[in-house]
Amino acid sequence: MKIRVALAEVPLVMQPLLPPSAAPGGAGFTLTVNGVGFATSATVMFNGASLATTFVSGHRLTADVLAADIATAGTASITVANALGGGLRSNAVYFPIAMREANLALAQAAGSPFPLGGVLGDMVSADFNGDGIPDLAVASAYAAAPDINILLGKGDGTFSTANGSPIPMVASPFSVGAGDFNGDGKMDLLTTSQSANSAAVFLGNGDGTFTPAAGNPIPAGQSPSYLAVGDFNGDGKLDVAVSNPYTNSLTILLGNGDGTFTQAPNPPAAATYPATVTVGDFNGDGNLDLAVTVSHPSGVVVLLGNGDGTFTPAPGSPIPVGFFATGIVAADFNNDGKADLAVSDGIGNTVSILLGNGDGTFKAASGSPVPVGHGPFTEVLGDFNSDGELDLAVVNLNDNTVTILFGNGDGTFSATTSPVIVNQPGTMVTADFNGDGRLDFAIVDGFDNKVYVVLQQ
Repeated sequence: MKIRVALAEVPLVMQPLLPPSAAPGGAGFTLTVNGVGFATSATVMFNGASLATTFVSGHRLTADVLAADIATAGTASITVANALGGGLRSNAVYFPIAMREANLALAQAAGSPFPLGGVLGDMVSADFNGDGIPDLAVASAYAAAPDINILLGKGDGTFSTANGSPIPMVASPFSVGAGDFNGDGKMDLLTTSQSANSAAVFLGNGDGTFTPAAGNPIPAGQSPSYLAVGDFNGDGKLDVAVSNPYTNSLTILLGNGDGTFTQAPNPPAAATYPATVTVGDFNGDGNLDLAVTVSHPSGVVVLLGNGDGTFTPAPGSPIPVGFFATGIVAADFNNDGKADLAVSDGIGNTVSILLGNGDGTFKAASGSPVPVGHGPFTEVLGDFNSDGELDLAVVNLNDNTVTILFGNGDGTFSATTSPVIVNQPGTMVTADFNGDGRLDFAIVDGFDNKVYVVLQQ
């Protein structure tokens, strides 16, 4: 199989980093970064600073992390830049610098939960004002005056409302994603609206404020729902894949590089009622692929990218999963260099771990599916206990809890239920909100319309 080497595309960094965490005060080491679309001149960035980087392949880079970089506890943001000067930069993956913990001790941040207006729905975390501290964008859906709330992190687990927040919207937002859609180095937002059959882009000004893009609204198929961001045609401009549950298809929005989008031809079919979407290179050809949860019957559709914004169903797709597939994430859970999937089953109360074979097909991991709480929905990735293995955290809608699955590095997990109680938990994101080197959680409470910020202690 021919593997494409990137020339001028936006790369994607996959989890885990190797190692995925480090202890403060340790010696320097070589960091291995796996992903898709790395150029021969690509540079690994550590909190925005360039590391001495070695190109291994379009899927792998190594970089020298100095002892000074990890001298004190904190969490580094790891990105890859394909262009000189830090351009064509990837998604960020967090690298905790903290001592190993046998168990997670969690407590709410001061001022948590944070009350917001409207009926809260989706949420995304990114650095919207360029201060190196993770912020939050929270969609207020199904409200008389729909909007997006921008909460700027203070670095201690508390937040302030950004100027101009909430951002008023014409149509109620369903899903929200972040990326640099106009190539100016500032984080932007894209939302979908089921009621308006459209998407909308809000261009970041770099200070936590946003300006609606000129091309709004963007046609996005019937009842556009969940979204995933990536460079699907390798042109150096971020694109977006949107699920359309009522037409059993996906809409692929190809970025024009200025915050506007053009629909790709031949939208891929996605079995019955496609929902959540994740990205990865599941067959190792250097093109971004998609994995989509579907229902009736429950499973995962794997769509292999052709490198031009079109997709082809993978052999063996759809893959049966439980009774009602909900959340999905992609990562390498058994450290074999191949992208795997974790899929939650909202009725069976489990998470299925599907290990990639490297050709677009998957097999169940030993011990899969893994029991979790009742009604699992959202999953997030990270090394939560700093033991050097990738973990999963799962929100359980029906018993208002969060289950932490500690990874063993071979595709198996050990489960523990955290004491976090949220009245009606929904979307969850993870970041180090207080800068102590441990990944924390922010969880939407769709019942009381609040955001809970839960810090590791």
